[in-house]
Amino acid sequence: MKHHPKPYRARFSPVFRVGSRRASTFLTQVLGLFLVGTLTACIGGPPAPLGQPDWVNMEPSWSRLDAIERWLDTAGVRADPTQRLEAELLLAEGRLDFALEDRARNPNAHVAARVDSALDGFRRVQRSSAANDSQRRRADAGLLRAERLDSVATARPLPANVPSGAIPRSVWRAERADESDMARASGAWRRLTVHHTNMEGVPAPPPGAGEAANAAYLRRVQRAHMTTNNWADIGYEFLIDMDGRLWEGRSLTWIGAHAGRSGTVNNNVDNIGISLFGNFESVAPSQAALNTLSATLDSFRTRYGIGRGSVYGHREFKNTACPGDVLMNWVNRYRGTAAASPPRSSSSPRSGTKSRVASLYGFPTDDDAVGESSSASASAR
Repeated sequence: MKHHPKPYRARFSPVFRVGSRRASTFLTQVLGLFLVGTLTACIGGPPAPLGQPDWVNMEPSWSRLDAIERWLDTAGVRADPTQRLEAELLLAEGRLDFALEDRARNPNAHVAARVDSALDGFRRVQRSSAANDSQRRRADAGLLRAERLDSVATARPLPANVPSGAIPRSVWRAERADESDMARASGAWRRLTVHHTNMEGVPAPPPGAGEAANAAYLRRVQRAHMTTNNWADIGYEFLIDMDGRLWEGRSLTWIGAHAGRSGTVNNNVDNIGISLFGNFESVAPSQAALNTLSATLDSFRTRYGIGRGSVYGHREFKNTACPGDVLMNWVNRYRGTAAASPPRSSSSPRSGTKSRVASLYGFPTDDDAVGESSSASASAR
């Protein structure tokens, strides 16, 4: 009988066979991890989880801002978008806080570069689709603070004919007016007209809402005037929020767009329009808003020699509910009369749908925009 040798594998000991299986399994796992990692890198898979950044628990300081900036340029590039936006906000807020501290210690301190960096950071957060509501609110508030600080050094001073304390257009980030389509005012102001904004479906910010919310609302008023009504700028010269802040609207350089016409008479000429944020058909303005309105009317009356009898409500020039029954009663008490007699025609507003509906709500209409062309007597755009 011929002898056949045992298979080659039988020559290995059981211990060695077990070791071989373990080695094979280990090599397979390593190769698998390598292939998965390579494939993930090639197709742009999810980033590897990162540890908590070192700046999270640091106290506010320049060291913390440096740490945030380094993180944004390195590990933060692959971070979760929300965490990266949080870092952008903290960096912008920190830069702005230190700029404010420097300016408080030294009014002549050069903080423009720091403020510009903060503005860029807040704007990146605003533009990001990944920002949550809280982050957007912080970015809005930061932008307003930064632009107010920036305007102290760079914005033009308010004209001498603007009441002190008024918040300039540059602070609420007004759109540029189309000056080519506005008529220049004479500066011989002789009438003052009170309005309410009453934007249907867009409630005015309540008392205590803050400057950022009120600036955003004011931009919406201007946008409605310029896009919906197709005007050259916001129609009112001044506006007052519920906390009593006075905001600069259309420059007094130009004829406003708020009082319309009476027959062939342009009621916007030599007439300053002052509008309160809100709807006052059945509720009263805040006392803070009324205090500012009274002070503003007094200021203009003193400067230009305007009598109390030349203070009007919008409805006294045309068929509209503006400025609301409650605010109209206040106007009557202010001037000490039950009614005034400004020039007006007996005709109703034009019958166009937009004009009729807007007029009922007290919102300025095409009829109010006389003066939006080079001729003060021209029709509205």
